[in-house]
Amino acid sequence: MGEPRETELRRDVACPFCGLACDDLEIEVAPRHLRLRKGACPISRAQFECELPADARPQIAGRESERDAAI
Repeated sequence: MGEPRETELRRDVACPFCGLACDDLEIEVAPRHLRLRKGACPISRAQFECELPADARPQIAGRESERDAAI
């Protein structure tokens, strides 16, 4: 499941950012950003839509790791 090359739409995504665990989000996935299209609250929008730095790398417990291991 590599990094998407083009924009794709994912439906029924669960939000991990609060205890409600809303699972009806619709998210547009692009190589360097995510955009919420449906079901977003202010918390999920702020967290999902923050832009990743160009040098962002997967981490486990604050240490760089392989992407598959981090997932």
